[in-house]
Amino acid sequence: MRKKEGADVGNLLEYEEQTAGRIMNPNVFALSEDMTVAEAIAALQASRDVEMVFYLYVVDERRHLVASCRCGACCSWHPTRRSSG
Repeated sequence: MRKKEGADVGNLLEYEEQTAGRIMNPNVFALSEDMTVAEAIAALQASRDVEMVFYLYVVDERRHLVASCRCGACCSWHPTRRSSG
């Protein structure tokens, strides 16, 4: 196991068994609210830190969640549409 993966597993093991914290994936793919759909898709394609992305999370400058959507839904949106819209 690589060092980073070992640290991630160690962090998850700090949560009690049978809790959401024990099984959650702490690596979340988040997009800036001012990104266009085209920019969001490009960022997703370039990302190597996430395994599977089913939902896209849109965050503000303080990294607070402002919106979310299914990953496939944004593919039908106009490329210039903002990710928060």
